[in-house]
Amino acid sequence: MPKSSALAASDQEALSLAEHLVGSIERVTFHNDETGFCVLRVKARGHRKPVAVVGHAPSVAIGEVVEANGEWLHDRNHGVQFRANQLATSTPTTSEDLQRFLGSGLLKGVGPAVAQRLIASFGSRILEVIEKKPHELTRVHGIGMAKALSIGEAWAEHRALKDIAAFLNANGIGGFLLTRVYRAYGVGAIDIVQVNPYRLALDIPGFEFPLADQVAMRLEIEPTAEVRLQAGLTSVLTEAVREDIRVCRRRTCCGRQARCWTSPRLG
Repeated sequence: MPKSSALAASDQEALSLAEHLVGSIERVTFHNDETGFCVLRVKARGHRKPVAVVGHAPSVAIGEVVEANGEWLHDRNHGVQFRANQLATSTPTTSEDLQRFLGSGLLKGVGPAVAQRLIASFGSRILEVIEKKPHELTRVHGIGMAKALSIGEAWAEHRALKDIAAFLNANGIGGFLLTRVYRAYGVGAIDIVQVNPYRLALDIPGFEFPLADQVAMRLEIEPTAEVRLQAGLTSVLTEAVREDIRVCRRRTCCGRQARCWTSPRLG
């Protein structure tokens, strides 16, 4: 299991230039729900054997299609990996992947056996049925109305997360910041960011004002907009306070050292 999403530069060796990788997820080796850091085994186009992909995503599931931009690295501990600086997932496109996807535990109450029956009954239409006509799932042996509606609700939540991830990626927010934004704002993330992207710099740890400014430009927020001026001022004041705290700490430390140096020795 990986120790961290940020490995020392000495532990890595670049093997190629930037590349675009597409494939289906064979196995989720590791996924951190808090940071989104993940290690995936992917059956990638153009590769005979599954490859290791490392990146960040709010959620991942077996069978999903993954698209990633990044580069190949040789990790001293884990071998050759595709390190993704941008990673997005989408619903499966084949019946085999759909069955593995539904049976992965992503939707509560749906395991491998139920997934197989769902595919047998609805084929490639299954996701459309779950989203738009969940009551029809009762045609499948072992699924009552309550369970059918529960599956529909779980899918709606999953879709909301994917929609948010797609919106944030399209506006230049990826990696661990994407996961932090979702954790902070939940299903309302898109509305919040569209109304005032500068909240990102105020609410999300590690999200600096210049990056929020880039998001605002993509959303066509005017440079003279009041929300921009307010956020910019807040950012400057916050940084000034942080600098004052650092200075005070240094002065306090120096003062303690000076007292130590000038105090008579005991004994």
